Amino acid sequence: MEIYEILDRYELLYPEIESFKDLRRLYVDRDWSSLFKLCDQEELRKAIIEKNAHSIFRLVSNKEITGDIEDLRKATLEMNLHSLFRLLPDNEDLRKAVTEDNEHSIFRITEMYEEKKIVLDDNYWSLFKWLYDQKDTSITDGLKSCYREKIKFDHDCLSQGQIKSKKWLIEVLEDAGVDIGITFLCAGWYGLLGSMILESKIRCTNITSFDLDPSTENIANIFNKRHILDEWRFKHVCQDIFDIKFGGHIFDVTRSDGSTEKIWETPDTVINTSCEHIRYFDNWYSNMPIGTLCIFQTNDYYQIEEHINCSKTLEEFASQTPMRKVVYEGERDLGKYKRFMRIGYK
Repeated sequence: MEIYEILDRYELLYPEIESFKDLRRLYVDRDWSSLFKLCDQEELRKAIIEKNAHSIFRLVSNKEITGDIEDLRKATLEMNLHSLFRLLPDNEDLRKAVTEDNEHSIFRITEMYEEKKIVLDDNYWSLFKWLYDQKDTSITDGLKSCYREKIKFDHDCLSQGQIKSKKWLIEVLEDAGVDIGITFLCAGWYGLLGSMILESKIRCTNITSFDLDPSTENIANIFNKRHILDEWRFKHVCQDIFDIKFGGHIFDVTRSDGSTEKIWETPDTVINTSCEHIRYFDNWYSNMPIGTLCIFQTNDYYQIEEHINCSKTLEEFASQTPMRKVVYEGERDLGKYKRFMRIGYK
């Protein structure tokens, strides 16, 4: 992923942290006001962006003034900034920043060295270090590992639509205050929803992510390594979700040394945010015991060939997922399509 794409996704993931928006605007638009928000240097902002002479004098208040009377006249009567800096000869970076908008000088003055490497040099290592400083998350673990090891993955897992849909689910569950307990994430892909849940305020015992595609396993484990090491709160299983026995399921989990261990679990909660991909959905849904907490999403995006089970409306989706007690149901317009979500007890 490009740096601007990563910053855009973090801005969506963590809207409460304004530094992601500020660095994105600085990187994409060279919006220097965003840099001064990041470093919290108001006098520098006024001096460089507004060309404010009062701020310049406050910044150099302890410097010796030299030069001739003509420069003094121009600096004071004409507000000539070039003459002003000839009177202040030992402030070359400030001069270049104010009179030339010199990017390197601006970064040197603000001492924002990691930000400089990100913005001017496209340095991914500085980006990852900076991301950790803002928010310590397993998503950064995954991106850093994939970049270091040159592992390719489908960037659509972090598309705006995917993130907005997952954030919506998490916000609803946090507001509802439900304990999802032992959770099976069906068609979990790279398990990013699992990592987001485990780093949220949602009460959750552990998450097992099932996906039929074997290429997802390594990437899911990379993005969830810290949760795997945390008493196996995350597990990935390569298995067809139609083979899951929701009343009590035995499955193999591969350890880091290549060995496998059999585990038996009965889920309290089943999550499937890819219902549009599930052929014979009614048969799959009928396998779930009464009382299971179900968290399902689908959409009306028929244009994708793999979307074989879309719903035109929330009502149509509700008829496909009957529940004894509904905790939440709603829809979100994501531009290209509408996303539908239902949460409740079967």
